[in-house]
Amino acid sequence: MKISILSSFLFLMFSTCFAQTEKSLSLDEQGKYIFYEVIETPSVSKDSLINRTQYFFKTLKHKNVILKSSIDSLFKAEGKFIIHKGSSMFGHPSAEVLFNFVAEIKEGKYRYWLTDFKIVAYQRDRYANFVPASTIYRNLEDSPGKIDSQDWKGKITNTANQAYKFGENFKKHLARAHNTPVLKKSKSISKQAW
Repeated sequence: MKISILSSFLFLMFSTCFAQTEKSLSLDEQGKYIFYEVIETPSVSKDSLINRTQYFFKTLKHKNVILKSSIDSLFKAEGKFIIHKGSSMFGHPSAEVLFNFVAEIKEGKYRYWLTDFKIVAYQRDRYANFVPASTIYRNLEDSPGKIDSQDWKGKITNTANQAYKFGENFKKHLARAHNTPVLKKSKSISKQAW
């Protein structure tokens, strides 16, 4: 009985481990890690994509992504991911990754990329909370050396997975039409009649 329970538990654990596909980051022409994607949307107009992108950033106000500039059809934002170590039930935050997000929209297509990844490790403070171990962020391209190479590769893989999830969320948001509330014009106030 114990052997069958143990074997089924191990089977479940290994099947979930191998079922998760690992994403990877590419290197751009400056040698920085980048997650880049071009999406064709022939049925959606440029204006509609711009409105959906603006709505995407309005809905992310409480999240870890902040829109820095929006010029015509170019959007630039900064954000951060929290990387977890271990499984979802027993894991804990192990690092924080800052990134830059850029989206560019044209008629019938758009592209976006995440780049300039900077990382800082987390540690437990005296109140048992996980906080950044330092205020100095390290570029994701700067490998720490042979001693921590496996841990660093894991952080790069986790960053790629988080970037992929963010990109999927962005694509889903731009794929569907939203009923954005139209602001009503306010009545002009007259101080004459009171």
